[in-house]
Amino acid sequence: TSVDIKKLFEDVYVDEILLETIHEKTPLAHEKEITLLLEQLIPFTKHGNAALLKIVFANLLDNAIKYSPAHTTVHIALANRRLIIQDHGIGISTADQKHLFEQFYRAQNGKAYAPGSGLGLALVKTILDLHHIDIAMTSQENEGTTITLSF
Repeated sequence: TSVDIKKLFEDVYVDEILLETIHEKTPLAHEKEITLLLEQLIPFTKHGNAALLKIVFANLLDNAIKYSPAHTTVHIALANRRLIIQDHGIGISTADQKHLFEQFYRAQNGKAYAPGSGLGLALVKTILDLHHIDIAMTSQENEGTTITLSF
């Protein structure tokens, strides 16, 4: 239960978790000829679970890489207790955006573009809710997606 999980919460360095995740995802990005560009990194701590937060960051970076064409850049910034991840990928239609955090839901253009189970963002949302972190998304088809986490 969420009460049991919260017993495992401690003050964690969000910036360190993010750096570790970027480091782990860099080979995948390079394989696809995508650049992960960390534009800003202002350290802060959050009461939470490092392993769970890492799952969130990994999933969001995976999606940015997975749905971006080669020779593009994923922009990452951590400042003012916000994490912003911006890609120049296929984007998400307005109709699909409102369902993205539902289990097993996959955007129509995403199904054709890359494999997946539709569980990633549902898991992300559950973890963020446990941590009282807000997620916002703006996206335009064929232009890209920006995800903002507010801590």
